[in-house]
Amino acid sequence: MALLFRPIPLNRIATATLVIASICISSPVPCSAKDETYSVFTSKRFNYTIDIPIDYAIDGSEGNLTTFSYHPAGENETLGVIVPMITIVITSIPEGYTEKDIFGSKLKSLEDDSRAPGSRLVDLEIPKLDGGHAIIVKEIWSDDPQAINHWYVHVFDNGRHYFIDISSNYKTFRENKSIFRHVIESFTTK
Repeated sequence: MALLFRPIPLNRIATATLVIASICISSPVPCSAKDETYSVFTSKRFNYTIDIPIDYAIDGSEGNLTTFSYHPAGENETLGVIVPMITIVITSIPEGYTEKDIFGSKLKSLEDDSRAPGSRLVDLEIPKLDGGHAIIVKEIWSDDPQAINHWYVHVFDNGRHYFIDISSNYKTFRENKSIFRHVIESFTTK
């Protein structure tokens, strides 16, 4: 099942009118890379797959915290430059709580934060999942070219909270929006 997202204006969230979309999760056929732009990363340990751009490499090894950093072929890293990264953090849902409990708490917190004066949280999305819950939101600093911007994805499924943080400077976000969107849309759990 393909992920189809549409931003939900924050004023519509306040009135509880939400546009629901669907995400590729728990699908028998994973949404995967269709060309050589991405490679599929599969975590058997944490039961998920995600397409990673081929110019990204895993930093270290897979674990509760797994990071992929941008490493273009033939180029050395430059000190002082914001390196785009995709970070996946996995935590277990605490005993006595359900995925829906944690989702509801996180959603309320993000809604409150996005309405706070000076908030940089935008484009809050609530995709519909088969058997799980998800929230997507961006933190944008378009006025500061050196600030780190984030595209946060929270997926609650399989008794876990999968947190994906795609980070880069604003220019890289703007120029690679479709690539980052594909990464988000490709995420599946088993």
